[in-house]
Amino acid sequence: MENKKPTSGNGKICYVEIPATDIETSANFYHAVFGWKLRKRSEGDISFDDGVGEVSGIWVLNRPPMTEAGLVISIMVDDAPGTMESVKAYGGKVIYSTTMDTGEVIAHFTDPAGNVMGIYQESFRSHEKLKRSFNKVIRLSVMNVNPVAQSVRDSPLVEVSKPKLFP
Repeated sequence: MENKKPTSGNGKICYVEIPATDIETSANFYHAVFGWKLRKRSEGDISFDDGVGEVSGIWVLNRPPMTEAGLVISIMVDDAPGTMESVKAYGGKVIYSTTMDTGEVIAHFTDPAGNVMGIYQESFRSHEKLKRSFNKVIRLSVMNVNPVAQSVRDSPLVEVSKPKLFP
């Protein structure tokens, strides 16, 4: 990923300015919790690249933190419970967490400066690491396919069909 260039495109979010009360504390928090790559700009400011090298940004002083959940920027993670523990360990607070019916995990937290941000973990049905660990498909045969949950029907690991009543 060292030489990877971000995807370019009209409308893509590419740069974020995050309010901070102490830039080093905020930089260390995001690096430790989310694995963001830190770098010094030519002016000496600390900037970051997200965990996949697609979004970059900087922490800024003298700007009020986003302390209310208006616009929430969510960071994708592989392990939401573990990430929430890291948030707390590195000076943040988890203020909301839920697991959706689809299996996705959503959480809101505050960073050390008080900014409200989000965590998002894909559902286990669509998570690439788990997909690779399975080598068979679950086949369901049901009389009425419509009530079967959409997330189950859409899963690449599940095939849903009506049974053949007559050979």
